[in-house]
Amino acid sequence: MIGVACPGVIEADGPIVRGGQNLPDGNWESQGFNLTDELVDAIPKINNHDTLVLMHNDCVVQGLSQVPFSQDIVH
Repeated sequence: MIGVACPGVIEADGPIVRGGQNLPDGNWESQGFNLTDELVDAIPKINNHDTLVLMHNDCVVQGLSQVPFSQDIVH
C-alpha cells in the first residue's frame, strides 16, 4: 500500500480537483490525470501483491495522524 498526502481538493477516486498549484510543474488538475492510477501503473506490484494507493488532502492526513495521541481528550 502507498499512502499519498497531497495539497488541494482530492476526489474520492483520486483526481486533484483544485489546489495543485503547490505541486511541482505539471498539469495535476487536468481531467485526464489521476495520480493514484499513475502510481499503480508505475508500481503494479509490491512484494507480489497488487499495489493499492490511497490519497487524501495533506492537512487531513496530518490531523488523522494525531488521533492515536488524542484518545484522552473529552469531546
